[in-house]
Amino acid sequence: MTFALTQYWHRLDDGCIQCDLCPRYGKLQEGQEGLCFVRACRNQQIVLMTYGRS
Repeated sequence: MTFALTQYWHRLDDGCIQCDLCPRYGKLQEGQEGLCFVRACRNQQIVLMTYGRS
């Protein structure tokens, strides 16, 4: 599966990654998907799960 990286996130002190795109500010651990089901944490980065899909 191909993932696209996104730039609107930052790393938290507790090791989680926080997505900054929507008001939910999803806090994800490695392997978790956001409540939006669009973004996930892979290799300590936020990636788009919908890249290349219509």
